Amino acid sequence: MMILREKIIISMLVVLLILLITTFTLPITGKFESVAEVEKSDLSGEILSVEHQPDVPKIFERFAITTVARNNGKEKNNYLLSIQIAKDGQVKYNDELTFSLLPDKSVSLSPDYNPEDVGEHQIVIRLYSMDKSKLYDEKIFNFIVWSDVGPFDLEVDMPSHIIGLGDSLPATVIIKNVGISGTDIGLNLELRCTSGRIITNDMYFLVENSSYTKKEVIMSTCGEVGQHSLVTSLVLYNKSLLISKNQFYVNETMPKVLMNTQTLLKAKAGERTNFSIELTNPNNFDLINIEPFVYGMPPDSLSISPPRFNLLEPNETVIFTATTNLPENTEAKDYGITIGIGGDNVFYKNDAVLSVSGAAIKTFVPDPSVYNLLSSYRFVIAFVFAIILLIYSYSTLSSYSNRVYLRMRIENFRVSIRKLIDKIKMKY
Repeated sequence: MMILREKIIISMLVVLLILLITTFTLPITGKFESVAEVEKSDLSGEILSVEHQPDVPKIFERFAITTVARNNGKEKNNYLLSIQIAKDGQVKYNDELTFSLLPDKSVSLSPDYNPEDVGEHQIVIRLYSMDKSKLYDEKIFNFIVWSDVGPFDLEVDMPSHIIGLGDSLPATVIIKNVGISGTDIGLNLELRCTSGRIITNDMYFLVENSSYTKKEVIMSTCGEVGQHSLVTSLVLYNKSLLISKNQFYVNETMPKVLMNTQTLLKAKAGERTNFSIELTNPNNFDLINIEPFVYGMPPDSLSISPPRFNLLEPNETVIFTATTNLPENTEAKDYGITIGIGGDNVFYKNDAVLSVSGAAIKTFVPDPSVYNLLSSYRFVIAFVFAIILLIYSYSTLSSYSNRVYLRMRIENFRVSIRKLIDKIKMKY
């Protein structure tokens, strides 16, 4: 037993010795302190708290930053409170407030800031002596500025990625706003040429909430052969939120095509109109992934069937059928439109005119079911009308003989109607 007790005591002494060695040789660990906190030269000033209202800051709306500072010293002190707000390292707001505090007193300061950009921001608040010779305290935190609009999706559709030298480039920009609010947005298009020259096109328009907006554009090209790029940016609050990049090639020569379609289309507002686009391949090679397009029509007023033709062999012909359904409020005038086809190795277009006349005056035409209903009850209607007429005639007769005669006629008429109804029942 003595041996066991001695072993236990020796083990405890060894453990105690190890703890003493590690205590005096290893560095003390604790909370990481920033450089500003380490260099504090005086504790007579302190930032007690920093709050902001509203809890979710929104762009262009008032954002109040409330800072509570306290004098922990034994004398009256003069202070300078520095407030800086940065976005991606760039200072967006910088303000300095001066004040005096008696010992053990505090003050609440609430400067305003109107965010002009969305995303994450950083705020740095420092409490100095009046001459900035002493840094008493520093607070740093991040906040995110939101917007009621968006998020957005941006897509650019081009009917062909190869065009001929001197051709203009058609494209459809599709913007989807899944937010609860609409807003005015900007659209910046840059056509970047092979030589480095840039052709720009800017536009601004309203995007409704929960909407799907299409904008058709036709960009002038550089007149240069080679690879080009079309860079489309969605601009909101002077910032490019989304960017789409499409590449296309300008060829000196293009495959020949024979396209037959109308150059003057006539349509009425509020009515459907059909026209055809006939395409023949006169080349000795295939035309691949042919897609017809019509630019200049009101949004969502055109459908083409089939929308695409995968392979058009030499001397083969395909016919596309286009259907327009113009809204009733479409202005009656002539519209310049562009009808063409694109594909992996083909591009061709023609200018045309869409002549829109006013909506036709609608007249009331009963539904055919109304006629069917009246027809099915025509015997009953005729019977009721005849009874009313006979009763009226009977009431106007004063002679007894005439009344007897009228009774006989009514009875004969009633028998005839009953026989007619029996025949109808047998038939149906």
